[in-house]
Amino acid sequence: PTAAYGSYLARGCVGCHGAAYAGGPIAGAPPGWPAAANLTPNAESGLGRWTYDDFVRALREGRRPDGSRIRPPMPLAATRAMTDVELAALWAYLRTLPARPAGAR
Repeated sequence: PTAAYGSYLARGCVGCHGAAYAGGPIAGAPPGWPAAANLTPNAESGLGRWTYDDFVRALREGRRPDGSRIRPPMPLAATRAMTDVELAALWAYLRTLPARPAGAR
């Protein structure tokens, strides 16, 4: 589960989370869709305070650390099917990103 493999896997996240993975409004999405989450290690608006277990729970169970539900369009059917190696690689890659404020696409 290398960060390099995680970088490859994360390419599927760019459409909603942006090239910088900082989230924000999703381009071309219906107005009722939630903004994409900030996946950078920003402690205030991203995954900076999340643990690896929080990350796995979010992608497998659709729940944030505070228990709130992750809503569509997040592809939870796909993330639930990710292997332990894929999740560890994706986490490793996201931890290498510079911390950015939410929406800094």
